[in-house]
Amino acid sequence: PDLVVDRTYQGLGIGRALIAAELLLTGGVPTWNHDKPGYSPAGAATVRAGIDLARTLAPAPEEAPTP
Repeated sequence: PDLVVDRTYQGLGIGRALIAAELLLTGGVPTWNHDKPGYSPAGAATVRAGIDLARTLAPAPEEAPTP
């Protein structure tokens, strides 16, 4: 479950979008099932940014704004 974005395209939000898509489509990230997931500092930041993006696109019912 590695995610690598070619250096040419790093910094464009591609990793963040891929993490958000995985969360929205499957409800998790494959490494969450590992006994001890390991992320580089950049990888951890990408996962956090992906979680934030997924929350923005589809907030949990208790987080959804009321009409």
